[in-house]
Amino acid sequence: MASIEMNEDDDVKVFLAPILSKIADYSHREKALSLIQHILIEYPELKLRIAWNQPMFTRNSTFILGISFAKAHMSISPEQQGILHFADELKEREIDFSKMLIRFPWKDEVPLDLIHDIIDFNIADKASLTTFWRHS
Repeated sequence: MASIEMNEDDDVKVFLAPILSKIADYSHREKALSLIQHILIEYPELKLRIAWNQPMFTRNSTFILGISFAKAHMSISPEQQGILHFADELKEREIDFSKMLIRFPWKDEVPLDLIHDIIDFNIADKASLTTFWRHS
């Protein structure tokens, strides 16, 4: 895995430029950047890296959340366990999801409260993990 971690003195917009430049619509690009900046502010203990051509957040070298971008939506991936834990709430909120991704259409507001809950769950659930991914 080719992975680049952002340093504390790096500008997040410059660091993410190779990824964000692939998002054709400028407003979508700004929305993606805004979410990432929000997470960095709210969770200063998380490290931002680019791996597999997508932004990822880690804590103690353990994966917490990945973000990916498509033409119609932005997706987050909290691993399958994170999806399973929030499946009922996702259905209740009518948020589209699959086994590994939660999709937020560009036209909709990103539910930051849900993002916080997912991050909080992964931080707590993976607190003692010493590996990047969960193992079944």
